[in-house]
Amino acid sequence: LAEPTLEKGADILDVVLAMTDDVDALVRLQLALTLGETQDPRALTALADLAERYGSERWMADAILSSVSAQAQLLAAELLARDEFAGEDKIFGRLAASVGARRDSSEVNRFLAMIAGIDVDAHPQRQIVLLEAFVASLADGHQEPVPLAAGRKAIHQLLKTASREVRQSAFALAKMFSIDDSESMREILAAAASTAADREQSLDARVSAVQLLANARWRERRLLVDLLTPHAPPELQIAIVATLAAGDQAEATDALLSRWQGLSPAAQEAIVDAIFTRTSRLPALLKAMEDGVVLPTSVSALRQTQLLENSDEAIRRRAEELFQPTSSDDRQAVFSRYQPALQLPRDPNRGRMVFEQQCAKCHRLGDRGYAVGPDLSAAANRPDLTLLTDLFDPSQSIKPDYLVHTASTIDGKVFTGVLAEESATSITLRREEGQQVTILRKDLQRLQASSKSLMPDGLEKLMTPQDAANLIGYLRQALG
Repeated sequence: LAEPTLEKGADILDVVLAMTDDVDALVRLQLALTLGETQDPRALTALADLAERYGSERWMADAILSSVSAQAQLLAAELLARDEFAGEDKIFGRLAASVGARRDSSEVNRFLAMIAGIDVDAHPQRQIVLLEAFVASLADGHQEPVPLAAGRKAIHQLLKTASREVRQSAFALAKMFSIDDSESMREILAAAASTAADREQSLDARVSAVQLLANARWRERRLLVDLLTPHAPPELQIAIVATLAAGDQAEATDALLSRWQGLSPAAQEAIVDAIFTRTSRLPALLKAMEDGVVLPTSVSALRQTQLLENSDEAIRRRAEELFQPTSSDDRQAVFSRYQPALQLPRDPNRGRMVFEQQCAKCHRLGDRGYAVGPDLSAAANRPDLTLLTDLFDPSQSIKPDYLVHTASTIDGKVFTGVLAEESATSITLRREEGQQVTILRKDLQRLQASSKSLMPDGLEKLMTPQDAANLIGYLRQALG
């Protein structure tokens, strides 16, 4: 009721401003909403007080953000000045997103200068939270703000920080603002490339340098190809794969496949995963398999199924020649071959090792594995014969909740996993090891369910009858 009179009567505003510590949470919430109706600078201080003391209360952050609107940058500055403020994860990111969404060049440049001036020794997370949200909000739009001198200086300063996350965000900003080809940027990239190649540097420093190059142009990233060797530590190999695969250059796929031989299994799997993120990369992988560079068995059963069910007929035909998918009769033959496993002695300890190697990526049991596929607690009431069927003919009975879905986006990316969540605006796919990816519906071109289980046919290539017996023994022991 007081809102229409806040700008007219100083006495009323004084009373309202004094209510930040009201004992009633609903009163405080209404106060946060009401303060948006006045331009008095004291309102910003009051909103900062509410954020600092009661920011974790339900709806409080929403109410504060609705009231600051064009003053998001000023509220962020007010909170940054408070050393005791500990609500970075609750409100800083949303304030940064609000600034980015407005795309006001002056405000953006002030905001960047403010972020660069944060005392990271006292508050190491503040820069990270603010920058990541700010970059994400800018990436959602099409018109970038103009970087002024202050903004350029701040970006260059952030690029030299010790935090890998901050450098990554700063590099993304430099790319958005088209200042990634300046002399100082070239010096930073050259230093990163040098660190990545220097075996005297720590592994963490080399990996961090490689990751920094992920936002660079292909001419800088391609320098990493020579470092992708069997001699490189697996962690460095995987980081190089991710950096080379960033972007959509055709040369990246050829470069990755040219280095396939001798890489660690994890790096080879990372290459395959990177190739499957873009439909345009699949023909190169098929050719590598046809030429004998990549063994078809190096491609997981799930990835094989994706190729065999691809919407492109040419890809399907080539995949059929490579994989020769088994028929239902073949599944029955495999099942019959493994039935003697039900009579073999069982070693639960060895069975646990089989579970960790073959099942834990998608199934959780106790404190082991990831909850991607069906809950294994139901296996306690399933006969051994049914468990054997589940292992070697998994697509015979699939719950709809665990069908594999393939999502294609309008910019050519491809993602695969179990449909974990969907809303009016997005879908979320859950993949091996619990990884999740959320895709906005506005970016979605196609979503297709596979006819196969998340655990496709083919375990017989990885598991002996004795392994199957030991695995069932482990399940029985673990499930009681």
